[in-house]
Amino acid sequence: MFVSLLVLTATFGQIKPASFVATTADDPATGPWQSLAKNWAVTIGDGKPVANLVSLRRADTPLPAWPRTAGVLLTNGDRIAGELSGGDDTSITLKTTWNGKGLRIPLPAVQVLWLTPIPAEASDFPDRYLWLEAGRKSDVVLLRNGDAVAGDIEKFLAGGSLQIRRKTDGLSAVLEANAVAAVALNPGLGAIRKVKGPFGRVVLTDGSRISFATATADATTLRGSTFFGTAVELPVDRIVSLDIQQGKAANLADLKPKSEAIEPFNDLAWPWQANRTVKARPLRLATKLGTSTFDTGLGTHPRTTLTYALYGKYRRFTALVGLDSETGQRGTAKVRILVDGQEQPLESLAKLTAVGGPIPVSVDLAKAKELTLVVDFGPGGDVQADVNWADARLIE
Repeated sequence: MFVSLLVLTATFGQIKPASFVATTADDPATGPWQSLAKNWAVTIGDGKPVANLVSLRRADTPLPAWPRTAGVLLTNGDRIAGELSGGDDTSITLKTTWNGKGLRIPLPAVQVLWLTPIPAEASDFPDRYLWLEAGRKSDVVLLRNGDAVAGDIEKFLAGGSLQIRRKTDGLSAVLEANAVAAVALNPGLGAIRKVKGPFGRVVLTDGSRISFATATADATTLRGSTFFGTAVELPVDRIVSLDIQQGKAANLADLKPKSEAIEPFNDLAWPWQANRTVKARPLRLATKLGTSTFDTGLGTHPRTTLTYALYGKYRRFTALVGLDSETGQRGTAKVRILVDGQEQPLESLAKLTAVGGPIPVSVDLAKAKELTLVVDFGPGGDVQADVNWADARLIE
């Protein structure tokens, strides 16, 4: 027994902390997480702070899919897995696997709250939920029997039940938690404070996405203030990625193209989409680590041409380009990138296939005025040729 304990001790002593890959506006870095400063400078590896951080990713883990368990979708796009444990007339409390105290979320920050796992037939995007009408001006409760109740939610009760003033008769009623599937808050009342300057967005191992206005961390714990004003502590070993927004990189999906051209195939056209595929699904690519789900990027389909005005302010364009892991498994496409009208020598994009996997691209933009992305038909026409530009960024 004593010998066995020695062996176990020696084995555990050899366990190394997870390695992270830091993408920056300058040179990349790799190593174990050490700390995070208030200015979003991260220390990894040999202890030298890495400034101008763009993203930090676990080197051994793909980006997990968005949660489809019970949880909340916030008005800023954050997604947090957890069970509703209670609330009142101003907030709800969510019990998560990483926060035993319960996470308080103000109601104006909530877009949709799911008390049950999201049904398989439901979209990942609330704007495509069939039980929500466009232009609605009320809260809507989806019952587990499929009915929907519109009205004004007056308060959440202990155990997850809620009190609603029904739109049909103006009367208050209590809906028990075991009868409720989801709650969509009035979009006219929802709001999350905007942050000036850089902020961080964290992806957790359970698929949750949480934005932090400010944050610091040591080697074991990240402590930060969320956009909805609640202080949160996260174990570092639950973090898969940290992306810095409004910093040294601009998401291409946030910019409006200077020009765009969509050419149909047999009269069928698929317009490009921002932060989702052309089929209105999450951006997924089959990477060497496994299937990754990306939060930002472009969804395109042959034949699509997009041109962006750069005004000479960016140094580099980067992206991971590939056929969607679900709707592009048997497709092919030709992809080209032009800078000021000059095609870039990226032969790996000339015949994009699912078998070949996604291709990382990094294109020099020094003093460039225009960036053009072209997605063209491959040998199979447009069959399963959904091309995702994951993490498409313009870096200053």
